[in-house]
Amino acid sequence: MRYNKDKAFSILNKIKGISLGDVATDIILDAEGRKIIIDLNPQKLSKYDISIEEIAKKIQTSKKLKVSLDKKNAQIIVEITPEKTPKGRGLSLGELHTKFRSSFIIKGIADYVDAKLSKRDKVEEYYIVIAAQNMSNILYQDGVDLSRIESNNIREFAKIYGIEAARLLAIKETLEVLDYYGLDVDPRHIALAVDAQMWNGKVMAIGRYGLIRAKPSVIARAAFEEVKKHIVAAAISGEVDRITGIAESVVTGQTIPVGTGMVRVFYGVAKTSSKSVSRK
Repeated sequence: MRYNKDKAFSILNKIKGISLGDVATDIILDAEGRKIIIDLNPQKLSKYDISIEEIAKKIQTSKKLKVSLDKKNAQIIVEITPEKTPKGRGLSLGELHTKFRSSFIIKGIADYVDAKLSKRDKVEEYYIVIAAQNMSNILYQDGVDLSRIESNNIREFAKIYGIEAARLLAIKETLEVLDYYGLDVDPRHIALAVDAQMWNGKVMAIGRYGLIRAKPSVIARAAFEEVKKHIVAAAISGEVDRITGIAESVVTGQTIPVGTGMVRVFYGVAKTSSKSVSRK
């Protein structure tokens, strides 16, 4: 299906949030006649595979609205019927007109209004790019290959696919960004940084509110940022720093626990019993 442009476009039409403005040539406010006239574009209706009746059904969400169709002229006329005993204030004609012109979704998923179809370089393969945070809406769509979904929202991806899948995606996304700017970095360095972010099964940021805060050493936390805050908090709670890590060892001038610094060598001469050697 991903190699067929028409089928890929049909899936896009089911997912993409299509607004009334996408299929209308004009939305006119007739204040004197207390009605809104929506002129529709038949070509756009055919492109997005939506009918006038479906649009009218979406608009008819309140008993206060009277919706009539003019199929010959591809028009929808919306009127607000006055009530003798109004129960609460609904949308006025002007507010309804503004809503129709801005963000009135008639088909698809409202969060995916920026979805678009793209084609891979040098390969006859199509994929859909969506600018949105919520991935859960796309998981139940027919025609979507769940094994090939990718996202730069690593936390959302980890909730759905697990921390190991999020780890691999984070490494891939980071390498792609570095490659885009022509930076050659050994993947093992990126993997090490990502492993440090996710070692406890959660996605932590490399910063003051993530990985740094998780460090057990007071001096290591203070060496990054907010020195006074960490020192005062540790003093109030009576926290003890054993100076067992690299950062705190450097700050205090101790031998860092790396390489030969991890080994203790004891020097001495073994005791040997003295024996006399007789010669004949």
